[in-house]
Amino acid sequence: MHAGDRIEYHGALPRWQARCLKLLGTGEILSSRPLESERVRGPPVSQTTSWGERSKALAPCRRALGLCASLLSLALLACQGPAPESAPELSTGPATEADGRPNLILLSVDTLRADHLGCYGYPRPTSPNLDRFAATAIRYANAYSPAPWTLPSHAAMLTGVHPYLQGFRHKNSTIPSEVPVVAELLSAAGYRTAAFVDSSAKGYVGGERGFARGFSRYDHAPHRAEQSSKYDMAATVEAALKWLAEPRGERPFFLFLHTKSVHAAPLGGGCADPRCFPYAKPQPYQLRFATEEAAQLRWTSAEMGDGQKLLWGLNERFLDGRLDPRAYPEARIEALISFYDAGIAYVDEQFGRLLAGMERLGLGGTTTVVVTADHGEAFLEHNLLLHQEVYQQLLHVPLIVRPAGGSAAGAVVDSVVALEDVVPTLLDEAGVAKPEPLSGVVLPRSAAGSADGPASAVAGDEPRPLFAYYLFPPNFTYQAFSQQLGDWKLVSHNFANSDEFRVELYNLAADPGETSPLSGHERQRTALQRALRANLRRQPWAQAGGVDESDPDLDAIRALGYID
Repeated sequence: MHAGDRIEYHGALPRWQARCLKLLGTGEILSSRPLESERVRGPPVSQTTSWGERSKALAPCRRALGLCASLLSLALLACQGPAPESAPELSTGPATEADGRPNLILLSVDTLRADHLGCYGYPRPTSPNLDRFAATAIRYANAYSPAPWTLPSHAAMLTGVHPYLQGFRHKNSTIPSEVPVVAELLSAAGYRTAAFVDSSAKGYVGGERGFARGFSRYDHAPHRAEQSSKYDMAATVEAALKWLAEPRGERPFFLFLHTKSVHAAPLGGGCADPRCFPYAKPQPYQLRFATEEAAQLRWTSAEMGDGQKLLWGLNERFLDGRLDPRAYPEARIEALISFYDAGIAYVDEQFGRLLAGMERLGLGGTTTVVVTADHGEAFLEHNLLLHQEVYQQLLHVPLIVRPAGGSAAGAVVDSVVALEDVVPTLLDEAGVAKPEPLSGVVLPRSAAGSADGPASAVAGDEPRPLFAYYLFPPNFTYQAFSQQLGDWKLVSHNFANSDEFRVELYNLAADPGETSPLSGHERQRTALQRALRANLRRQPWAQAGGVDESDPDLDAIRALGYID
């Protein structure tokens, strides 16, 4: 660039920035001290400031510092003239944050229960790295998913809109074209975007489902050829760190990572071990928490198959009454839990690698990191294994946010929040206006006003209603809906294609595990039934599309046991 060259900037500029551009364009000297009337002002930011207030306070400063740095660099280049041919080419480096906006990383750990992490009270040492991370971040004690399976929950996580309002009624649903994905909004605002996901293109986090919109790079199942499973967080972290190390100039980035390393093992690839562990994890993790007895158990059946397929076969028998879930051997349930926890420990170690790599690249202090999950996992606490029901074990998910700069370290927020809140929060951090309408809201940044635990709301005195559902047509072996309002929750579900729904009422304050359905309490029951009916009658804001399930590319979904 040379003095007098034209500079184009698309969008509204503050008066002082427009003046800077004009002066630079005519070759005049810029003052480093703007006029008093043009100085950027903003209220002091405290630990209890909301995300929105914090963003409004800091956004002008971030933009001012970023643009000034850019303009100063251009001015210096203009004064110096063209570089000599022998001058070495300088790399911008991976940690540049010249425009002042934070980088953003969102990690979704598929099938991760909140109550199996140490920072959420789990006694088994599954998550030392996540626990240390939570101690430097904001942990949301009561975060919930709108569905107990991958597709609709990730639709909520990446759009900020409840999946029922997007028309997700079928396992072949795709994100409606009218509903923007967060990467589209961030990319339009100048963010560099990439994603590495454990999914095929038509899988439940696949690009052809609409999730890739707005991403300049969207890699499916990043894995090494020598791996026995294509779902391995070690490979995901390697791919992510390689991408993070690439020079990117002055643009901040948004990186989405999704791992299935906690999820049950895919079907169809054979058993790497003759015991056919349903949750097959890399050694030495597989048996880290298993007893000697659990280590010897085999997970095969002539009728139901091996590994995870055996668990789906058990669910079918539980649903149609051929087997009583209460009679299933306790030792086998404990063995399954130990294998599942081994996957959490493996993911936790890889998460530690990711954080260490970010520090080496100088990204630790300039990056907002969000860790969450799409749903949990069941181990016959109620009627089923895996993830189909709408009880707390499936819907209560971890949500931990470490803002760039480390503010609000160690805060625990008890307010009820939802996966839809992730998108508004990311946009707020980036200073990007959120589209309307969104069903999610910006997450609170402190515990102020949240002392009421599960009964409290994100804002105001009224408890936040939560609606969740499980629909998987055309296979209607099981359907489930739940409505929560404060401490009260209604579960309505049916089994084995029955026309009758079983309705259960729980008080979560007295019975957090939903073990004892209540009779009576007609006022609460009536209010929840009315709210549930209203949600079921709501018309979607947009109609979800669909993918062709006859396509052989859906073998990955079949391998996970979802479809025949």
